[in-house]
Amino acid sequence: MKILHIITSLRLGGAEKLLSETLPLMSDTYKLNVDILIIENDGLFLKEALIKNDIKILTLNSKGKISNFIEILKHIRNYDIIHSHLFLSVYLVALSKYFIKNKILIMTEHSTHNKRRNKKYFKKIEKIIYSKYDKIISISQEVQNNLKNWLNCPNMILNNKFILIENGINLKKYLFSTGYKKTTFFTDDTFLLAMVGSFSNAKDQATIIRSLKYLPNNVNLLLIGEGPNNEKLKLLTAQLSLNDRVIFTGLRNDVEKILKTIDVSIVSSNWEGFGLVAVEAMASKKPVIASNVDGLKQIVKGSGIIFEKGSDKELADKILELMNNNNYYNNISEQCYLKSKHYSIDNMVKSYYLVYTELYKGKNNAFI
Repeated sequence: MKILHIITSLRLGGAEKLLSETLPLMSDTYKLNVDILIIENDGLFLKEALIKNDIKILTLNSKGKISNFIEILKHIRNYDIIHSHLFLSVYLVALSKYFIKNKILIMTEHSTHNKRRNKKYFKKIEKIIYSKYDKIISISQEVQNNLKNWLNCPNMILNNKFILIENGINLKKYLFSTGYKKTTFFTDDTFLLAMVGSFSNAKDQATIIRSLKYLPNNVNLLLIGEGPNNEKLKLLTAQLSLNDRVIFTGLRNDVEKILKTIDVSIVSSNWEGFGLVAVEAMASKKPVIASNVDGLKQIVKGSGIIFEKGSDKELADKILELMNNNNYYNNISEQCYLKSKHYSIDNMVKSYYLVYTELYKGKNNAFI
């Protein structure tokens, strides 16, 4: 059984990071023959993690769209199961069904929302695209509900195409990591906030930056990541005269250490499929404050703290409450840690393994 994961790129993001952590486990724990194909050859940061774990990385040599697709078809022919992630990969793999038969096609839906769902004509297109897959995996119940509502396609539901496999993390990695001294970033008496996430439209770091206006000067912020909104966020920071209170760290390969260093982790998003970074902070025994958006609030609610999306004043109030009440802070931290135990990467990888083996056996039995 040969499995090929296809993703648009390996830029830092939830889906990309998930693959960099799960593929090595699929290979080592379950001895699966698993490779990855990157359509846009970038994302050195996560490539290194895969190479380190002996995962074969395939890239495209062509530059034209048609020649790229032909090259993808050539790769697909060498595998039994094709597992696609994110928009471009999902579309191209679905189209391959018209040219290559007898391949098992799986896709993972990673978000509760995307811009295509703002345009009605995409509904018809995506009904066709998604119908080409043997299984459609959603990373949270909210992702699955939104996708079913969007497609409104009872045939796929009746055919049991939809599967829920929630994301997971390496819990021990975050629990037992050691942090830095706060003086690595600011002064020793700082109350340190952080958000880990791409600087993209799905995320809302701007609300955290604005919240600092309502907070004491010893409350400082680390923004970890990169993306198209980088300069816009830096400009906002400068306009609010907060350059001495905000550090843009860029991409980091020591997030688990940073999470052990900070006081509060904030996940401020406009939309979210799951909120993997929230679970990472929870596993670090840190209190998490998250936006009230589907896919994220369900992870944090009942353990961490929820604030209305875009409300910088409410966010500041939530931070102050944690700062000024040690008992409350410790209780939220403990509740977050207990909730994180539900999201083990080992359970997630096992679920993927069972899906692969079931489909592979079913396919082979069909030809006996």
